[in-house]
Amino acid sequence: MQTLPVEITREIFLQCLDEDRWAIGLRPLEAPLLLTHVCHEWRRVALDYPLLWAWMRLQVWSRSEATKAQLQLLQDILARVLPAGPTLNLQLLQQNNRESDELQQTDLSNVTSFLVSMGWTLTRLTLVGVSSQELVALPPDQFPSLERLVLEHRGFEGRTERAIISAFEACPHLRRVALKAEPHTAFADPDGLLEVALPWHQI
Repeated sequence: MQTLPVEITREIFLQCLDEDRWAIGLRPLEAPLLLTHVCHEWRRVALDYPLLWAWMRLQVWSRSEATKAQLQLLQDILARVLPAGPTLNLQLLQQNNRESDELQQTDLSNVTSFLVSMGWTLTRLTLVGVSSQELVALPPDQFPSLERLVLEHRGFEGRTERAIISAFEACPHLRRVALKAEPHTAFADPDGLLEVALPWHQI
């Protein structure tokens, strides 16, 4: 393949991706990550082709080091490919493994740090299993390109004061939103202790 034009090699790489774009992840034995492990030339072509990395679905487990390494790998890849290409469609599925409060808090911090650092790249964002604490902790004005948002969050245990999820309030391109919460942890609960602020006038 070294004799093929780069444009043809890129097209072959695209055909290696799962037809279901939301099935694409960072699994070492599957494209696109697998393509970076074959040889130096394939790695260069893959990392210089933003369309290979435009869709990503990640499982985030309650093990801090695994989560940190996975998100850091994605961040390193995106830092190289995204400035020259399209923005990112991302699903983060946080598994609710309640082994210890300390591990959960570490994982949530990793997710928050990633979203804050890469929020400008996101056009579609799906967060499943992320806690209300984590959503409240996200600062505003981090998602200027966001067009579609899906939030399916876990509960905010021990909440006694009013909290607002304001990270998505100032998203000028946001047009579609889906909200889902665990039973008895609605986004706007009867006591008014938790709500999500959105640009409703443009949705």
